[in-house]
Amino acid sequence: MTPNAPEREAPQPRICIVPFELIQPVALEWLWDGRIPRGKLCVVAGDPGLGKSYLTLYMAAVLSRGGEWPDGSRAARENVLIVSAEDDAADTIRPRLDRLGADPAHIWNIEGVKNDGPDIMRPFSLRMDLALLQEAITDTAAGMVIVDPLNAFLGGIDSHKAAEVRGVLSPLAHVAGETRASLVCVHHLNKGTSANALYRASGSLDFVAAARIVHGVAPDPDIEGRRVFVPVKCNIAKMPDGLGFRIGEDGVTFDKLPVTLDAAAAFTSRAVDHEERSERDMAKDFILAELADGPVPVTAMYKVAKDNGYSQITVRRAGSDLHVQKTKEGYQGTWHWSLPAYPEGSKVIKESKGAHVSDVDTFDTFEPDEASALITFEPPDHLWKDGDASGD
Repeated sequence: MTPNAPEREAPQPRICIVPFELIQPVALEWLWDGRIPRGKLCVVAGDPGLGKSYLTLYMAAVLSRGGEWPDGSRAARENVLIVSAEDDAADTIRPRLDRLGADPAHIWNIEGVKNDGPDIMRPFSLRMDLALLQEAITDTAAGMVIVDPLNAFLGGIDSHKAAEVRGVLSPLAHVAGETRASLVCVHHLNKGTSANALYRASGSLDFVAAARIVHGVAPDPDIEGRRVFVPVKCNIAKMPDGLGFRIGEDGVTFDKLPVTLDAAAAFTSRAVDHEERSERDMAKDFILAELADGPVPVTAMYKVAKDNGYSQITVRRAGSDLHVQKTKEGYQGTWHWSLPAYPEGSKVIKESKGAHVSDVDTFDTFEPDEASALITFEPPDHLWKDGDASGD
């Protein structure tokens, strides 16, 4: 620029407008029909410890191999990006993906961001790194991005201030629309008891307002160990039916039993705050429920307890606290536990009951056998390594 040249004015911002006659209507596209749309921001919300992260890894696994969804529909094979702040990629996420039958060649882990200069990696931030995320989605042709949990990647904003939350989520939704990838964000619930499930999301209401679909994960109050995956909000399609699932040795297992409660009931009927009660207290409730109808083989109860996240030693200690009766059928018979109210040595076989010891199943789906009134499950004794099957 010459000394006497006039200074150029900085370009002024202007609103971009397009007449609707130039906007062509298009049909919604889905990764999981009716539940996970392409190009949209989705939220999976629930209390800690109920399997939200595992459930999103299940989605990644199905997409990576082009597998079948629980409702019987077939997924197209897609690449998936995962950014997680709570689970280690090597000792938790990868083993879970393997357990779920994922094809790891189609799943990428976002470890962090490296700037120019020293080879130092900093944490990924949705506030600062959206352009890099969009580039990564394009480079990997990812159909889904899992952010777990959402709060961990907000870049230090106040999650209770609507303007700050929108300042991150609106650009994130734009990235989803531009790339046609589904942005699935895990989000925790607060400790409130509002009858409106939307108000249970932690922080600003804008976390759920910005998402087009919000799903909730909650315990089934009627069936011990069962969780439900229920729609909380769906602005773009009909609300889908809820689904029931369990988490056990085979990962996430969906069942074919109907889900009879909606999100409001699921989020307000929780009798246990999983953050505030000890594991042994919850194990006591588990034992009381399992022994309510009479003696149960202890090896079978240990198996179901393990599937529900209780260690064998915790169940033993909880059983001692409850003064459970321990009886054995014959010299080489099976050890049974019963509540103190039952006479020692009684031989009562527990009837088939919704999703308790009597209907353990390790396949992709399970349905209680209505043709049989009595079902027993007795794993071989060699499965238990510490102590004998009596629980002592």
